[in-house]
Amino acid sequence: MARFLTMDKSDLEEMANDLEELEMDMWLLINSPTKPLGWKTKLEQMRYKIAIYLDPICCVCGRSPARYVNNSWYCERCVITSE
Repeated sequence: MARFLTMDKSDLEEMANDLEELEMDMWLLINSPTKPLGWKTKLEQMRYKIAIYLDPICCVCGRSPARYVNNSWYCERCVITSE
């Protein structure tokens, strides 16, 4: 379940502001004539900003819930099978 389904009005307004900021950042990255040096870092920051509004799912199988392991989100089953 997405966390935004249980948010109050002020939290939703904060999320809307974050999404507007992310939209502007994406526009700047897409329309930049050259690749900015901090492109990867900026995209990671954007990913984390979006992730705070969602419940994490596994990057391998798409199941929820997941936990953060080795720079990605994995469910318990995928963590066990990779060990």
